[in-house]
Amino acid sequence: EDQLTWRRFGADRDASATRRELQRVASKISDHLLDALSVTIDFRQIMADNKAKFQSQTPTPGSEAALRRMIDGVRAGKPDYDEMAPWFAELVKQTLYIYAPTYARWGAVQSIEFRHVDMNGGDVYEVRQEHGISTWTIFLDSNGHIEDADNYRGA
Repeated sequence: EDQLTWRRFGADRDASATRRELQRVASKISDHLLDALSVTIDFRQIMADNKAKFQSQTPTPGSEAALRRMIDGVRAGKPDYDEMAPWFAELVKQTLYIYAPTYARWGAVQSIEFRHVDMNGGDVYEVRQEHGISTWTIFLDSNGHIEDADNYRGA
């Protein structure tokens, strides 16, 4: 380990240069630790928010309408990507060729009914379409964008 340190800082460096390099490295480590702490705090806040939402069993305002627009958009092969979080919009773009024909076969949405909030804070809906029923879970971010949505096809 001493050889690694010796090579890393070089034998020709003076003590102040080595000290500056160590301070720079320590600063980067501190920044990463603060970032990790921030993520931990954010995660704890998210978990607390999800628990409160689960206990209230109240859907996120706008989630039913967002779900309907998303399903209709995918059925038509033209989802509104601006209504989605960037990562989810990219996922939908990459899988649209799979889901558009499937959702089109299911037919027009006839009704959407809120069922419950799941343990992760997602709003769970039963969606009745012309040719069957599916259960959807949708998450909206704080700006009302679809953060995630998934379905389970029933009868």
